[in-house]
Amino acid sequence: MLRLVHKDSIERTAFVTPDGQYEYLTMPFGLRNAPSVFQRAMHKALGDLVNTFVVCYLDDMMIVSDNEKEGLERLDIVLQNLKEAGISLNLKKYSFLKTRVEYLGYEVTRGK
Repeated sequence: MLRLVHKDSIERTAFVTPDGQYEYLTMPFGLRNAPSVFQRAMHKALGDLVNTFVVCYLDDMMIVSDNEKEGLERLDIVLQNLKEAGISLNLKKYSFLKTRVEYLGYEVTRGK
């Protein structure tokens, strides 16, 4: 599990509801510096893959390849890197082996 919240800072994430007090053990996106911390963690986990064949902006990731075989090989590499870094994905939110995608508001197709 990717924590991104130092153990000494967990108490600073506390909030109270009618059901009791809670603290985040992992970084919630509502904190001011959460996006930059998360982006840095993703780039650290993916290393040289970023801007080689992975484009990553926060939790939006695109893996580019020339064909299905290469795409599956690259996907395996990315998933292994994320696993080693303790980053898990909700695979229901991802789509695979697409020839056309919308990424950050842009249409991305082969060669464009």
